[in-house]
Amino acid sequence: MIDLYLPPKPAILRVGEPWQHRVHEFLARHGVPFSKRLAVVGEIKRLSHTPRLLREAQKDLARFIEVPVQAIGFGLGGNLGGFWAGSSGGGAVALVDNIALGSDSDLTTYPFNNVALTGSWTHLIIEVAARGPTSVSGITVEGFPATPIVSASDGTAVSVAAIYIIQSSTSTPDIEVTFGAGAVNCQTHVYAVSGLQSTTEVHKNSTGTANPSVLDVNTSAGGIVIAGGVCLNASSCAWTGVTETHDTIRESSFDYSGGYALTATAETPRTVRATWSGTANYRITVAASFR
Repeated sequence: MIDLYLPPKPAILRVGEPWQHRVHEFLARHGVPFSKRLAVVGEIKRLSHTPRLLREAQKDLARFIEVPVQAIGFGLGGNLGGFWAGSSGGGAVALVDNIALGSDSDLTTYPFNNVALTGSWTHLIIEVAARGPTSVSGITVEGFPATPIVSASDGTAVSVAAIYIIQSSTSTPDIEVTFGAGAVNCQTHVYAVSGLQSTTEVHKNSTGTANPSVLDVNTSAGGIVIAGGVCLNASSCAWTGVTETHDTIRESSFDYSGGYALTATAETPRTVRATWSGTANYRITVAASFR
């Protein structure tokens, strides 16, 4: 067991930095007693300048407060916000893995359990699209809500596309996508990344009219761009500005496509276009860049 440092004044949680409040509230929801919450906050603060030791301490902290290690991992990551994101260092964003998930079932909520990502990542960027609803109610990873970045819908075609992001390193995570109404089908693409410095986007864009879809975004050096969407009666999609990772036809009529790019330099903007083949009479697409 590591030597937990107990802060001398409980007021640290009332007048301290915002992350201390968030960690305190998170652990309180897991039933952790006040004295142990103080100890955990103190230990996080003590190790804050050595991210590697802080990560290694997660299992010890989980045993100390008697909650699952996945919970303390999210508490350290999701609740420390910019502090924890910054601990990844000054290196560029790296794409660790990506995976396409989809369903032709008529549902409002789509559960994707034990998602088979491999490697070691710090964040998940999730691009989702569907035919049927015109809004995304939310996306959760291991029960924790992801942050919405950009969303767009087409009322005529009754379709929606969106990008969400969450700080999560859980292996084989359970991901749940919920729409504002029932969907005919759904396609979700998950990008597992490391090196991200912030969950706030550098820039975002969306379009639902022209073909090609114009999704130009400003970028930062060492960052990443994610783009994707859905088009009715398209047979394929050709991308400019991102490398295509998926192009899937669902129920013979709905082409779901998207991709990513790692950005070596800052661009204002980076040209991102999606050209849909076939009749391609309705489309909705989104893009976002991060650093």
